[in-house]
Amino acid sequence: MNKGKLTIYYGPMFARKSLRLIKDINNNSEKKLVFKPKQDTRTEGKIKSRDGLEFKSITIKDSEEIFNYLISNNENKVRTIYIDEINFFGDDLFGVVKKILKKKIDVVLSGLDKDYRTEYFPQVKLLIEIADEKFKLTARCFVCNEPSEFTSRYINGKPDSRESETLICDSKFSKVEYKTLCKKHHPLILEDEERK
Repeated sequence: MNKGKLTIYYGPMFARKSLRLIKDINNNSEKKLVFKPKQDTRTEGKIKSRDGLEFKSITIKDSEEIFNYLISNNENKVRTIYIDEINFFGDDLFGVVKKILKKKIDVVLSGLDKDYRTEYFPQVKLLIEIADEKFKLTARCFVCNEPSEFTSRYINGKPDSRESETLICDSKFSKVEYKTLCKKHHPLILEDEERK
């Protein structure tokens, strides 16, 4: 049975995933819909790369909302669905993407593959496994500038513990900062090594 093609750009923070997604969007002249999660509060109504490239997007609370937009935009004419920051969506994203692919609509995704604990986001791992094209991107370690595939989280300047919530934002009591670090400098990986 014919189906749409699934492409995914994934890796740590600062790996230029959104940039690759936006370039893909700009190179596609066919009818498309572009989505981002409501939880991504950095920019309102658009996907934006750290390089300053941006593209208008539809902000959605959950992935099921995509079908409402498909219907209102004549789903037979939509050729590609783009979704940024897929790590913010729940497990239902996997089922939604599979349904879209069955409609012979291509899907292009980008997002973090692992959280600050270096553990896969379950829905992202599943999507990587079924993708037709997958692009694992890396960033540079904030300490040694070597290639890195891990994100680390700091609260008020100190490495966060494994017991914290997976997704948190700045609050008036704490400053949340993310860094990309290699295996040699990621505090939780080093902690695990010391326990062995």
